[in-house]
Amino acid sequence: MYSDAWFNVGADMAVRDHLNVLSSPVYYYYLAYRGSASFSRIFGDTTRDYGVSHADELQYLFPVGEQLWPDIPLSKEDNKMIDLLTTLWTNFARTG
Repeated sequence: MYSDAWFNVGADMAVRDHLNVLSSPVYYYYLAYRGSASFSRIFGDTTRDYGVSHADELQYLFPVGEQLWPDIPLSKEDNKMIDLLTTLWTNFARTG
């Protein structure tokens, strides 16, 4: 709910405005992987699974999770996501 109201609507509006003015492509990605830790722990009840939160991908690109959740080690799946997301972002930066 937070993501829809606070982020997705604004992102959609920005993309539509961009497409109305410029011809360059716009790319979206949708992260559906909720790892061992999530920023949703900060926004709500820590006993419930609220799914993936805004900025959750940052912990797979930068070592922010280690500072925020030192008590939650990265899982094997988290490390796979680090490899995958790093590859996706670097390939996009290289080739567009």
